[in-house]
Amino acid sequence: MNSLKRVKKILFSVWTILVISNFPALFMYFKNAGEAGIAEIIRPLFIFSAMGIFVLLISFLFIKDISKATLTAIMLIVSLCNFRPIEAFFEFFFRSMRYWHVLPVTIVLIIFISMLIIKTIPKDLGEILVTMLGVVITALIVINAFIAIPNIRKYVQNHKVNLSADTSKDSIAVDDNLPNVYLLIFDEYAGFEQMEKYYGYDNEELKDFLSENNFNVSKNSHNEWYETHVCISNLVNLDYVVSPYMTAADAESIRKNGRLFLLMQELGYNVQVVENGDFLGQYSPTRNASNTNAGTINGETLENLLLKRTVIYPFLRENVNALIADIVNLCEYMADSNNIPQMPTFTIFYVCFPHQPFFTDENGNRLSADAFANWENDEYYLGQYKYSTKLMIKILENLVNNDPNSIIFVQSDHGARASCSEQFLVKFSENDMTGILNVVYCQGKNIENIDGKSAVNTIRIVLDELFDLGLGGIEVPQYIIGE
Repeated sequence: MNSLKRVKKILFSVWTILVISNFPALFMYFKNAGEAGIAEIIRPLFIFSAMGIFVLLISFLFIKDISKATLTAIMLIVSLCNFRPIEAFFEFFFRSMRYWHVLPVTIVLIIFISMLIIKTIPKDLGEILVTMLGVVITALIVINAFIAIPNIRKYVQNHKVNLSADTSKDSIAVDDNLPNVYLLIFDEYAGFEQMEKYYGYDNEELKDFLSENNFNVSKNSHNEWYETHVCISNLVNLDYVVSPYMTAADAESIRKNGRLFLLMQELGYNVQVVENGDFLGQYSPTRNASNTNAGTINGETLENLLLKRTVIYPFLRENVNALIADIVNLCEYMADSNNIPQMPTFTIFYVCFPHQPFFTDENGNRLSADAFANWENDEYYLGQYKYSTKLMIKILENLVNNDPNSIIFVQSDHGARASCSEQFLVKFSENDMTGILNVVYCQGKNIENIDGKSAVNTIRIVLDELFDLGLGGIEVPQYIIGE
């Protein structure tokens, strides 16, 4: 009987350490279930579970009482899974401290606290605390899972819509005389005015290329807001159907069923999306080669956000290298003349670049992790901006030289924002953050009336001129007041 009771205690201790280790990952997933699939937290769950079991075993080797060992393991695993904030706390008071200083200090403090627990907490109380923690955390997981069910269903439905919206190159009858249409979107690519105002940078390289190749340039275009899920959802619907007050999950369904996709199909176009992720959905020739995880406002996946808080964050460089390679590969795909569509195709290219995190300089060389969200040092955004300009020009050279009869929109969703940092709403004004890049190539011809127009109205104006659709311009919502 005692043996059976002991086994039950061990199993419950294991369960408690597992639910506590994995609660942050599950909580974040349930909060974002409308935008992300469960597959995006599988690796963090495995890592956290392995860390929890390892810490519990080590604790039990030194503390023979399983309940007290579990309490010690809980303190250790919570500290290790939230190590980055602890490190930041120490660095705030002791600026010379770094990772390899904070780690042993943290472990020693936990061991010291554990010794106090071992000496002061009665055995029965230890069992009660482990039981209470296991039950409470399990209940929280179940409650959050129940609350997330509608969003999980919405995510599954959006995924089904995305698959059903696939448009293969043989799916519709097309008019071979139609020009290819390209919509290139570079996330957080500041307009010319913002770069000159805040960075003192005159983007002559891009300006000269656009002028030499008969692009129509709007120097003072603004979008309605400074968040991607709002601006791009409205762009692919040719209307302001998503507001800043709408959730990203609701915007996703509207975005992936965008009016622009359907309109271009009705006009006789195939539709394809080239993107790093699954933000827009639709048929994509590069989907298998790109990252399909949901992205945050900061361009990071749930896995990135979870793991970068932990003690293993300095060893996550491989993921960033993969992200760099993914972006470069997508740009090279668009810059390859072999990938020019042979039948009329509407192509949307969307890349989360030069959006932070900052990981390359102007030559594409890797930056240190300290630069990833550093908006105080102007060289990081500016360097990544310059590198994205080089990739952009490489794509445009291919399209203009090898598809000169095409229509090319080059836009950004918003300007530089300094989001997710202390510089947000400090470094840039809200109005300047809505400033965008907005240029159009229309078979080498002049297009009037796009100067100062929003991204939505620019596309409406050009489509009207090409196809006489009678779309007209529409009023841009004014969400930013008082500047």
